[in-house]
Amino acid sequence: MEWLAGAFWAPSPFGSALVGVWAGEDGPLAEVPNAPVALNEGGLTVLTAHDLAYADPDLLPEAVVYTLEAAPAHGVLMLDGVALDAGDSFTQADIDAGRVAYRHDASETTADQFQFSVTDSEGGALAGRVFSFEVNPMDDAPSAADLHPDSEREIIQRFENKGLSIA
Repeated sequence: MEWLAGAFWAPSPFGSALVGVWAGEDGPLAEVPNAPVALNEGGLTVLTAHDLAYADPDLLPEAVVYTLEAAPAHGVLMLDGVALDAGDSFTQADIDAGRVAYRHDASETTADQFQFSVTDSEGGALAGRVFSFEVNPMDDAPSAADLHPDSEREIIQRFENKGLSIA
């Protein structure tokens, strides 16, 4: 590792202004612990840097790029409301700005995940990463299939069980 230092300058109405100074070791892309995100069946959640983050102290969030290797099986991962497919990318800056979201498909599943790789502009790369969702099951309203009897005999049996008869 090498020691780096630098400064950030920005234009202002009065000329350039020093807006920040940094110093540190030029290190590799570091994985921040990423815990599964919980959401309700059929729900939507916006990913934050608390949920998913990889860090390189030498780079801006725009330089950390996530590439989707496998899309979720029971929902959709979105960038600015547009579905992402395998091969699509988003950045740490997108996550930090709340532009990456996941919507569960309301199926009777309790988990989902997507696989991704993450790279930075200095050649750092981590592949085969997995991000998980924990889905809280919800009580669903009965469907027509649940209410439809299987046969005429079942209908007759239900009436007879209630002391009714069919003429």
